[in-house]
Amino acid sequence: MAFLEIEDVKVNYGKVRALKGVSIHIKEGEFIGLIGPNGVGKSTLLDTISGLVSEWTGKLKFDNIDLSKLTPSERIDLGLIHCPERRHLFQYMTVKENLIMGAYNKNARKSMNENMELVYHLFPILKERQNNIANTLSGGQAQMLAVGRALMSNPRLLMLDEPLLGVAPILKNEFVKVLDNLKKKKVTVLITEQEIFLTVRITDMIYIMNDGKITERGTSEQLKKEKDLQEIYFI
Repeated sequence: MAFLEIEDVKVNYGKVRALKGVSIHIKEGEFIGLIGPNGVGKSTLLDTISGLVSEWTGKLKFDNIDLSKLTPSERIDLGLIHCPERRHLFQYMTVKENLIMGAYNKNARKSMNENMELVYHLFPILKERQNNIANTLSGGQAQMLAVGRALMSNPRLLMLDEPLLGVAPILKNEFVKVLDNLKKKKVTVLITEQEIFLTVRITDMIYIMNDGKITERGTSEQLKKEKDLQEIYFI
C-alpha cells in the first residue's frame, strides 16, 4: 500500500491546465525525486498535496486517508509537511522563534525540544545564530532555517521544493549531508530540484515531469540504461 497515493491529479489555472493527470505512489521511508525544467508543474503538485490549491480533480490519499476534504492545517496535523520554494520565513523574528513556529501543531509541540536539538545538530550555524533576526541570514543560512522549521513540524512525509535554490556551491555539500542523514533516518521525502545529478544520487526513485505530466519514472540506474539523463530531462 502506498504511503502517499497520487492518482490522475489534474489542476487548471483558468483555461491553462497545469497538471494533466499526474500519478505517483510513494512508500513509507522512500526518498523520491521529482525533476524537470521550470514551469512544468512540480510546485503546483506539491501545493496541491499540501492543500494550497483548492480546485483539483483526481485522488490524493496519505496513509490511506482521503485528503480531498482536509484543510492545509489538518494535513499538517497528519504529518504532511511542505517546505516551499523561496523559504517564506518570518523575516523579523529570530532564528529560534522561526523554528518554534514550525512546532505549532499538537504532535510537534510534544517533541519540540528533541526536534530543536536535531535541527541544531544538522545545522550548527542555526544554533550559533539562534538569536539573530531571520532577515540578517545569508541565502544559504535562510534555506537551512526553512528546512529546519519544516523538521520542527514532526514530518511523516516531508516535501522539499527546490531546497538548494539560492544556496552557494560551498554550502550545497552540507545540504547533501543533511539529506543523506534524513534518508538514513527513513524519513519519507518528496523533493523537487533543478540539480539533476545530485537528485539522482540521493533518491530511491525519480519521476521526471514535463508539460504538466510525468514523462519518465524509475531508479537512477534504470533511467541511465534507457537513455542519457539530460536527454530525458529536456524531453
